[in-house]
This record gives sequence, C-alpha cells and structure tokens, in this order.
Amino acid sequence: MITSKVNRRQIVRLFGIRYSVPPQYVGQVVTVQAFVFKVIISFREKTIAVHERTYMGDDDQLDPQHYLPVLLQNQGLLIGQLQ
Repeated sequence: MITSKVNRRQIVRLFGIRYSVPPQYVGQVVTVQAFVFKVIISFREKTIAVHERTYMGDDDQLDPQHYLPVLLQNQGLLIGQLQ
C-alpha cells in the first residue's frame, strides 16, 4: 500500500502505469493498493476507483466514467469544437 497525489489529469501513477480517479479527487493524496489482478484507490478509507492491474510498462487504465462529469460540465466547449 502506498500513497500518491492525484494530478490535474485525474491520474495516479503506480510503477509507471496511469490509473484514473473521479475529478473531485484532483490534488488529493490517495491510498493505492496493488493486488495481483486489480488496483484499488481509496480516499480517507473510501474506495474511489478499482482498475484491472496491468504490468505493461507505460500503460493507461482509464475509466471513461471518471471523465464524464468534466465533459458534461464543459459540453459547450466540446460542441464548439465540433462545429
């Protein structure tokens, strides 16, 4: 078990692998537990993300649902980009 700070892209790194968390945890220090097949990320003893563990160097394990609130909040920007 280690602690890690969530970066502005909603990412926690563990052994070079990037794992996503929900946007409200940006800038917070979280606990990361690595098991053989999964990674559990917690904030103040509450599980905030569970990912399949990967051992491929420089890989991403991103949950699209973690980014949905940000996309919905900025949907005007997204729509403007498409026009």
